[in-house]
Amino acid sequence: MEWENKTQEKFRSMIAKIPVFHRHITEVAVIKSAEECAKTRGALHVEEQDVIAAFFPGSPARFTV
Repeated sequence: MEWENKTQEKFRSMIAKIPVFHRHITEVAVIKSAEECAKTRGALHVEEQDVIAAFFPGSPARFTV
């Protein structure tokens, strides 16, 4: 699925801040979840709202409050 350019840039920036030993697994999981969110909305592109929805459910509580 295609991603909006700005969304992809923000996503890469967020992923770069994750510790190296967690980075790849997080990237794979968030990409999959964000694309599923976009498909559920019937969107043609992954948007920022999809990445946010994909990122935060798997984050420890102290990072989402």
